[in-house]
Amino acid sequence: AIARDPQKELLSEIIGSMNALFNGELTDEDMLNYAKTIKDKVMENSKVVEQVNNNTKEQAMMGGFEIAINDAVIDSLDVHKNLATQVLSEEKIRNGFANIVYDLIAKGLSSNYAVNNTQEYNSSYEEGGFMVASKNEQYSKKDDKIL
Repeated sequence: AIARDPQKELLSEIIGSMNALFNGELTDEDMLNYAKTIKDKVMENSKVVEQVNNNTKEQAMMGGFEIAINDAVIDSLDVHKNLATQVLSEEKIRNGFANIVYDLIAKGLSSNYAVNNTQEYNSSYEEGGFMVASKNEQYSKKDDKIL
C-alpha cells in the first residue's frame, strides 16, 4: 500500500474544487493563496468561527457564514487594491516592498513557512533579517537601515 499524505490530498482536493469553480489563467498557487486569504478574513469573525466550531457544516452555512464570505471577499479586495495602489504609485513604498519580497524569496520563506514558524520568522525580523520602512520612514539601500 502507498502511504498518502493527508495534507497533499486536501490541497489537491481544494485545487480541484477551485478549478471547477473559477475560469481564467490562474495557477494552483493563485487559487490556494486566494482561498487562504478569504479563510483568514472569515476567521476574523469570531461569531462565524464559533458557529463553525459548534455546528454541522449545514447549520453553520445557515448562520452568518455566507455573509462573512461576501464581507471577506470585499474586505480582501479593498485591502489588496489599497496596497497595490500604494506600491504602484509611490517609489519609496515600491522600493521598500521590493526589498521585503526579495528577503522573503532569498531566505526561502513562503507564507506557509512564516505562519508555521512564526517564532523563527519573528526572531529573524528582530535580528535585522528584514528591513521594513513605515510610510513616514525612508529605507536606505546603502547601509541597510531605516532612517
